[in-house]
Amino acid sequence: MTMRGRSFASTAALSLLIGSGFLIPTPAHADVPPFDHIILIMMENHSISQIVGNPDAPFLNSLTLDNPVAANHFGITHPSLPNYMAVSGGDTFFTDDCSIEGGGCTTSAVSIVDRIEASGRSWKAYMEDMPSPCFVGDNYPYVEKHNPFIHFDNIRNDPIRCSNIVPYSQLAGDLAALPNFVWITPNLCNDMHDVCFPGGEIQAGDNWLSAEVPRIQNSPSCATPQTCLIVITFDEGNIEFDPPQDNHVFTIFVKVGPRPRDSDAPYDHYSLLRTIEDVWGLAPLTANDAAATPMRDIFEGEDQLHLAQLEEGAAGGREGGVPLWGVVPSGRIHRNQPEGRQPRRGAVLQ
Repeated sequence: MTMRGRSFASTAALSLLIGSGFLIPTPAHADVPPFDHIILIMMENHSISQIVGNPDAPFLNSLTLDNPVAANHFGITHPSLPNYMAVSGGDTFFTDDCSIEGGGCTTSAVSIVDRIEASGRSWKAYMEDMPSPCFVGDNYPYVEKHNPFIHFDNIRNDPIRCSNIVPYSQLAGDLAALPNFVWITPNLCNDMHDVCFPGGEIQAGDNWLSAEVPRIQNSPSCATPQTCLIVITFDEGNIEFDPPQDNHVFTIFVKVGPRPRDSDAPYDHYSLLRTIEDVWGLAPLTANDAAATPMRDIFEGEDQLHLAQLEEGAAGGREGGVPLWGVVPSGRIHRNQPEGRQPRRGAVLQ
């Protein structure tokens, strides 16, 4: 099969997986491998149906050729900040996008970086357009609500620890020796939150990822014998969608090696946190991540049936003779809707 054919087949198979259930029985779970570096990139406010097969997101879709997608992964709630806190701290802590200056927006709880430090590993959080390390407040297009670590008292009030929350511009100088755990928050123009450029927010975010992800992959920190896992996910889905698709997010695990199968197992952000903990044998933070299922099936080795699945998906990606995916006038992708529910122009609906 040609690369172009594989790309088409891959998105068609994912469409089938999202729209009508996985085609291959889920095997027994394997252990999560112990990566040297975990890099988590948090994107914004789009559901999985807005990404898979969307011509505005060619880079993200190209990654699905060689990397598995957690196709049944969900955010915890709305809006943004509680989801960021869930991934980093095992709890939403807050109910809205509060601010530290406004009060009631900090916690004395521990976070994943407490566990990471205690294990003898290192961490840094890279925030695009943050004006200085440990900055409190907004500096558009950087916003505090997309920086979970500043909300933890034992980080914000400790100058040494807080110096690990840095402007994204520092990443370039760290690529030769990345910390073990890296959190990356693009700015509002590059995380698909705001429309800042012609072509729209999805195209802008995909363009940003297409430049930044290869830079990390090709860095000395990810060169053999070191191992890197890059996780790209979204804090929440499109709140305009009906539940549960309003929080059904695209999550992909980018790593070197054979491509495992896509997962249809039900996961959420607590599962992602639990997976990070399991990679390094860290204790859970709360009852939420303790009870969560780690995403072990994402690491189960080469899927011998993957190409066959893709070919079947490309040939049969239809539901009752109707394609699962179509293009609205804006050129974006949506799943065909029941009669009476039509997408507004420029919107993407599941």
